[in-house]
Amino acid sequence: MARKLSGLIHSSQGCENLVVCNVVVHFEEILDTVVPQSQLVISRQAFRNNASKYFINGRQSNYTEVTNEAPNKHEDGLLEFLDDIIGTSKYKIPLEEANEKLELLDKEHL
Repeated sequence: MARKLSGLIHSSQGCENLVVCNVVVHFEEILDTVVPQSQLVISRQAFRNNASKYFINGRQSNYTEVTNEAPNKHEDGLLEFLDDIIGTSKYKIPLEEANEKLELLDKEHL
């Protein structure tokens, strides 16, 4: 099992010499028809050296801007979906556990 994104993507049989891969996700709001100006394209390039680049509508961006660009942050599953694409979902549980420990320590010191 690959531990890093580059190992999973770039070590597949027959594709050992690839240096980059792309994930592109297209979003648009539909109310019977596509709502004008609602299209959003979020993409990520992952490189063999484990570096990544993020893009919004073809313009280079960063993780923070990509997650802030979500059309409706309360829409079920959208941010989780973006986290999976971007590769940060693996940090969710450790961060939640660390926050719980921090809250306990704060209560102990009050």
